[in-house]
Amino acid sequence: METIYTHRENSIVNILGYGITTQALVKLLNYYNVTCHIYDDKFTRDTCALDSMNHYYPLHDVTLQVERISYISIISPGISPQTACLALFKNIISEYDFIYFLLQNGAMTDAPYTVWVSGTNGKTTTTEMTALMLKARAGGNIGIPLTELLDYQHTTNVFHSALSLLMEYAKHNNEYVLPQSLLYKRVPKIDKMIWVLETSSFSLHWTHFALPNLYILLPLSQDHISWHGSYENYIKDKLKVLMLMNKTEHPKSYFALIPQELCQLPFATEIIASCKANIFLYQDSLHLCEYFGITRDYRELFREPFRLDFAVSLGGIRFAQLPCDVARIKEYQIGEYRMQEKVHNGILFINDSKGTNPHATLAALESYKNHTLYLILGGDSKGAQLEMLYPHIKQHNIEVFSIGKDGQYIASTCREYGIIVCFCGTLQRAMQAIFTRIRQRHCDPSPENPLAVMLSPACASTDQYLSYKYRGEEFAQLIEEVFKESPL
Repeated sequence: METIYTHRENSIVNILGYGITTQALVKLLNYYNVTCHIYDDKFTRDTCALDSMNHYYPLHDVTLQVERISYISIISPGISPQTACLALFKNIISEYDFIYFLLQNGAMTDAPYTVWVSGTNGKTTTTEMTALMLKARAGGNIGIPLTELLDYQHTTNVFHSALSLLMEYAKHNNEYVLPQSLLYKRVPKIDKMIWVLETSSFSLHWTHFALPNLYILLPLSQDHISWHGSYENYIKDKLKVLMLMNKTEHPKSYFALIPQELCQLPFATEIIASCKANIFLYQDSLHLCEYFGITRDYRELFREPFRLDFAVSLGGIRFAQLPCDVARIKEYQIGEYRMQEKVHNGILFINDSKGTNPHATLAALESYKNHTLYLILGGDSKGAQLEMLYPHIKQHNIEVFSIGKDGQYIASTCREYGIIVCFCGTLQRAMQAIFTRIRQRHCDPSPENPLAVMLSPACASTDQYLSYKYRGEEFAQLIEEVFKESPL
């Protein structure tokens, strides 16, 4: 589509990191003839370039760039707050902040009603379920940037005035404090547009004033500890939304579902107790189903942990009194690489590559505790402790085959617990070792304890793969290659 907006002097925005989120933002800004100074380590000093609209610089060499004249810097959510050069930029805000400010100041025709879904596990599933029942648009961390939820043809011609307003306040402010007259003022029209956004702890960390109308928080466990610095910081970022709700003129118009177990932590209890919004503290899926009248026929559509995802989703919808079509949930199918089952040569294979932290893996193990399990564990734990897994693994005589960056440490810890373990390093060697082990045992699977091979690594995949999807794809391929003959 041809850009019809004229260039405005000093319309420059810093973009920190050039991933999916920020690439979409650059596209939006360029549509309005806004120049972007883009900083990412995929660029080098030798390849530093500029096109007709943007300038590209290496992030780690940012000290070499004298002109950082923009007062606004929008950051890619994955960039660590420990990145030293970030201190050189003013007013670092998130994609959520930027789009929220535009929506609140008339740059788009309608401000959507927003539901944010966060937590350690189940975010994608809960986001998809919520969007399905609300007939809403889903985006965020599921791979759809917020800018792609906007219809450019329906934007108003006040984009530049909204951007200029944000920059004008930013000139005199590096503490993210904006007057309420600029925020929280447009009442969303539920019957017009609803966004359901999967929201990571990274996005929440960098968000300073945007907030949802409904916040659904799934249970938390240790995850991304090296990024956040501590488990306490991780939880505080997840609860930041509650503190932002207090800044609004009418906090009682906002809703949040929060795990009750967080009240065991004094600092979390203080945040929750001080929030003036409507908060519902839930215990588990049974508590949610009973309180919000979720009937047995719907409860039994999913087993745990997906039952909790559904209960939190519908519970949040009913708590906020949003109109929905619950019958649509019968159409929902669980996504790939989340406890995905395949029977091959008499063996059940469970592809749970998306189980990237110990809480997710424990949930998967609980679901198959009556099976004779061979478990592939490992990757990059990113500072998370896996100790919660070992008592269950020991109790149920699960054999472990460890892989990846933390595979040696996992194997060593398993031996301390008296768990049968084999350090394999790679997924391929793990599958070959499992095949050999099953053949050596000469065991026929019994109906009471059927045989199963599970990939649920409790770790991130990025030490060996581009993402958990590639790890899951390789596991699926190795089922066919390594187990082309039955080991039984």
